[in-house]
Amino acid sequence: LLQRPGAALSAAPAGGVQAQATALLQQRLPTATVDRDPVLGTPRMVRASRGFLTGPAGRGGAISDQTLASFPRDDRHRVLKAFVSEHAGLFGFGAEALESAALQRDYVDQHNGLRTVQYHQSLGDIPVFEGVLQAHISAREELVRVSSRFLANPSGSAARGAWNWTDLMARPPVSAADA
Repeated sequence: LLQRPGAALSAAPAGGVQAQATALLQQRLPTATVDRDPVLGTPRMVRASRGFLTGPAGRGGAISDQTLASFPRDDRHRVLKAFVSEHAGLFGFGAEALESAALQRDYVDQHNGLRTVQYHQSLGDIPVFEGVLQAHISAREELVRVSSRFLANPSGSAARGAWNWTDLMARPPVSAADA
């Protein structure tokens, strides 16, 4: 990961916000654990040490009924979106980040019905390096675990990494075809 001297890398919310969000998650689900990426500070793995993050159909556990109800029942990723919205403080973004990301995988294992969902983040048409949010959801729509390397503010991170980011996007020195 390239980091320019004097440029702060900010992929996730500040420590106090993260600590409060982790405490809220653990208040709702005492067996929940959050492992953070040592560089980005993003929740590398959110899981329950016993059971799942939610009950069947996403009800209970770490998601409130009100948040779950705010997503359409026919949305295949309803449980994941509700979790990310409910715990936006952990991630630095809510479900809107998934709407602007590319769905790269939505695979159901035939053996046990476990679904793997993987979103990839981009800025404009440029993929964010390792900008992946992945979740595992059981056949009963229980959220098993979530991991994220999404940046909370990709455009802000790009601007801190290249002082003339806006100009580079408007007039790239190399065309996409030549790249």
